[in-house]
Amino acid sequence: GGPGQKTDALRRCYHLFVQVHRAEHLGGGLEQFNPYVSVEFNGFRLDSPPARDTHTLTFDDCFRIPVVTPILADSIVVRVWDKGKWRADQIIVQGRLSFSLLRMQSLQPKWFNFYGFSAKEVGDVQGLLSTGQEVEPNFYNGRLLISARVNKVKDEASLHAPSVIRGQAQEEPPASVHHFLVDVFQVSGCPGSEVYIELSIGKKAKKTKTASRNKDSTANPNVPGRFTFQDQKGRIPPLTAIVPSSADDQLDVMVSLYNRTSASSDFTRIGFIRKKIADIREWKGDRNSPGWLNMRPMANLSNVPPGSVLVTFAKSYDVVLERGAPNVKAMDFHLRCYISQARNLASEGIALPSASCEVSCAGEFAQTETIPNTQNPFWSECLKSDIELQCSLDNLRVYPEPVSLVVYDEVGLDSAQDLVQDAAVASKAASNTAAAVGAGLAALQKGGKIQDVAAQITATAKRQIGDAVASAQDDSEVKKKGKDATAVASNYASFAKDAVLAATGDVIAQKRRGQVVGGRKAIGHALVAFSKLRHPHTETKLRMVWMNLKGGLMGTSDAGDIMVGFELMRKKYVKDFPVKL
Repeated sequence: GGPGQKTDALRRCYHLFVQVHRAEHLGGGLEQFNPYVSVEFNGFRLDSPPARDTHTLTFDDCFRIPVVTPILADSIVVRVWDKGKWRADQIIVQGRLSFSLLRMQSLQPKWFNFYGFSAKEVGDVQGLLSTGQEVEPNFYNGRLLISARVNKVKDEASLHAPSVIRGQAQEEPPASVHHFLVDVFQVSGCPGSEVYIELSIGKKAKKTKTASRNKDSTANPNVPGRFTFQDQKGRIPPLTAIVPSSADDQLDVMVSLYNRTSASSDFTRIGFIRKKIADIREWKGDRNSPGWLNMRPMANLSNVPPGSVLVTFAKSYDVVLERGAPNVKAMDFHLRCYISQARNLASEGIALPSASCEVSCAGEFAQTETIPNTQNPFWSECLKSDIELQCSLDNLRVYPEPVSLVVYDEVGLDSAQDLVQDAAVASKAASNTAAAVGAGLAALQKGGKIQDVAAQITATAKRQIGDAVASAQDDSEVKKKGKDATAVASNYASFAKDAVLAATGDVIAQKRRGQVVGGRKAIGHALVAFSKLRHPHTETKLRMVWMNLKGGLMGTSDAGDIMVGFELMRKKYVKDFPVKL
């Protein structure tokens, strides 16, 4: 036979059936939509009739699509839309199924959980995702109950046209009641004057009472400190939820950290962590010692340490009426951080970083000297801190806090601004730059393009500020920070450009502006869970290791490496262990 006959022998005919049985808490359940479902595959698109003013609903529509193989497509796209009356329809959630997998095994009703970002927290969600960097979702966006199957038919004459038909009634996946039990004892490594912790699963949430900043922490609420939950302030009421039996169907349990810097400001979420229910230990009536949760940073915030939380975390199938408090006591320890060197530190443009390393643990901070103009700084310093840690009196086990390492670049923006204000020749430059920014905003209101206006302001700022800084080359601050006029002017020009873009709501420009605090910018960070305790009767060698730094706008990009080592001991044993330098 010819090629045509061979092709006909390979042709197979199928009906694809996809049914969305139920949608719950679309958009996080915070607002009402006019939702409808679309299914796209093999060049066909089918839509269900829209519902009105809801975020949770049951569907009885099934999507039937004819398929003749071989085909190149494999992804079946399922979307839930919000029907707009005077605007274009908008996607609420979307997911994909595999046709090849459905041919081998049908999909029984299964919950698909969706996580994204809150528009109230982020503003421009699409702008945040457009960076191309990996961003961990931190907001529950709803879930869908979906089933699907593929039925083989005899020939093409037996295929039906694509259509939306009445679906079959299906049972939901089996589920059971879970009670989540959390006690919070301490928060460390985050800024603020007050904090509280929220526990949530899906739309349900419970929280602690607020805890104030410890008196032994730095008084400045804009720098990281410690917060202790006294008495029952850290006890979260049991959070009860119906949880599917299959781990793949289960929602994540989310712990969120909120803070505020003054009594007149609002609380803001600055950190979170998502935990799988399967990873949470079962409650057995015991009083377990607490452990540390290292919070993840919020994608919409810049230069805000997310902190760590000391908690006990358990799940129970039965109602727990009484819980005992862990038998722990605060004890004094001494931490030594050996900061050797860094390599391949990330930098922007032609300017090399002037790097320093800051170490923090248990609310205590120490910093190395600044090494100017190099991507491979060599510090060779030992940073010492006296810290307070929790110790279990039941098993005499210490629960060390994570050690935070942050490598900073002294970008010198503060110096540039001081020079512009102090130098006589610079007053006109600053005035001209401010005028250019004002003119740029006016041009935007008249329909000008953002990028064109920003580029014009960048050129103006770079020229005017550059002249001002160059006229004050002998300034001691510039010399001390190892920055020349060109580098400082370039940084200030970028700062002026981002000021314009941020005023238009550009979330990425807002993040870039927030990266520079006090004249320095974070290059990369690392979190170390160090738990080896030195004792006079034990032999423990100092081990130096290379650690990868994460940085960039989202804190997920490779930002270089740093070589570090640690020693932790009871404060009374400090004299028994000389510093190893």
